[in-house]
Amino acid sequence: MKYLIQFTPLCPYFFGGEQTFGEGNKEVTNYFAKSNFMPQQSTILGAIRFRILQEHKLLNYSDDAKQDVRRWIGEQGFAIPQKLDALNQTADYGCIKQLSPVFIHHKQSYYTPMPLNFGYEHQRLDVKGYFSGIERDTVLNFPTFNPKKYDNHKHWVNADGKKLSDVLHGDMYTVKTQIGIVKDKSADSEKDAFFKQDLIQLHPELSFACVLETFHDKELESSTSVVFMGANRSAFMMKVCECPKMLEWMISGASEYFRGLKQSDDYKILLSDAFITEDLKNAADFIWGQSVNFRCIVNKVSSGHSWCKPNKSALYHLLPAGSVIYGKSDVITKELEKPLLQQVGLNIFI
Repeated sequence: MKYLIQFTPLCPYFFGGEQTFGEGNKEVTNYFAKSNFMPQQSTILGAIRFRILQEHKLLNYSDDAKQDVRRWIGEQGFAIPQKLDALNQTADYGCIKQLSPVFIHHKQSYYTPMPLNFGYEHQRLDVKGYFSGIERDTVLNFPTFNPKKYDNHKHWVNADGKKLSDVLHGDMYTVKTQIGIVKDKSADSEKDAFFKQDLIQLHPELSFACVLETFHDKELESSTSVVFMGANRSAFMMKVCECPKMLEWMISGASEYFRGLKQSDDYKILLSDAFITEDLKNAADFIWGQSVNFRCIVNKVSSGHSWCKPNKSALYHLLPAGSVIYGKSDVITKELEKPLLQQVGLNIFI
């Protein structure tokens, strides 16, 4: 069964990254926190697991019900394993089979970050050069690239390459600054008790959308409910409905749906954030993109409920959606097609 899942923010939201308020240590405390624009795939997975438990009345489960909880959502959420061999396997998320990348939904259209090379042809020069400390026999040249006019990283596009900003009245989002006091009650001065936080207000016509595939029919009922995501328990309206046939591309054929964004066969475009291995870096001729931070909360069903601080994973640096990886090597495809990552909507590419 496939479900279309939409998340519409009901208020300004905050998705924490590395620039948060810290953990209370005065030496590392930060007094200005900024929200990420998009939720991580692990955040979306967590919200869906919450909704499944809510529907089956297992949120406040007892020790006797742990087995039922595992059957519906698995033992724990997503985390990148320390042993990279585990990337070639899939994880047990109960009834959840696969999750698509998160896209922007606007009036029956779906938008992905504009490829960073969109509109720019490239040339291959047969000269020696260095990339990531490795000697290469080919250097890429972009003859029409003008850094003063370049703004691909600001835009989202649909399958036809049409910019969201061209059809949307207003900005995709605005930043709301929230100012507070008494961040640290033990502080000796008012200066230490001051903080500022930037929240995101999404345009009212937009929502986040993805497709969930489950192993069996009717794992979820079509419904609308409120879920909380992010560091501030920001409220989102979560709409679940059976996925129309035309949207099944989000699971099995997203690369085909957005095929028109690709101009040649010697590179790959990321439709989601991706975990990049050293073997891929060595095999690529050039990577156009910058890293984004990724860290997730690791909770196990067997641990039950707890008011203790959640356990955080190690910090990873992913290549974000819209990035471009140049090279025809089969190693690139092999290193991107990791079942554990693609199961939760990471490492999806054209």
